Amino acid sequence: MPLPVYLLQFVQYSPNLDVSVFPQKMELKSGKFEHEKLEAFRKAFLAADFYQAARRIQRNQEPKASYLLYTFDEDVVQTFVKKFNQLTNVFALNNDNLVNATVSTKDEKVIRILEHIRDKCVVGDVVAKKNISEALDMESSNLSRYLNHKLIANHVEQGHIVIRNKVVEKKANFTLE
Repeated sequence: MPLPVYLLQFVQYSPNLDVSVFPQKMELKSGKFEHEKLEAFRKAFLAADFYQAARRIQRNQEPKASYLLYTFDEDVVQTFVKKFNQLTNVFALNNDNLVNATVSTKDEKVIRILEHIRDKCVVGDVVAKKNISEALDMESSNLSRYLNHKLIANHVEQGHIVIRNKVVEKKANFTLE
């Protein structure tokens, strides 16, 4: 949307607004309003547009969709991320490459489980799932969900570990790569 449209929408949906507080001229610099208040409105409307589009894609509280937001405005992205519960794997991109990536908490826990098995167990050890969850201070009820993760499934397929009903067996040494 062209930049002035955000301001027009704000004025349209705010009937009690005193427009005299705004500058007479909308100065733009590098695709942004120079006036601080106008820029704040632009960012708020842009984040709201992203949010509304995402909610139309999937209407549940914990979406399982992937969202790609293309904007160079970090404030807009952060506002969008704050609106969702447990949004994970947020990637910030520039025109050329991946700049910053955050790992989800689920991935972090899976990596901790793999590190525990790799570092604390010797080949042939059979460890109770309950002992792993206690050693890593995790809920034992969630451990099975983490053990089904694709990172661990990859090690199961390669024969590094075997996961049974209540135990995990280390079959071979491995790296996390």
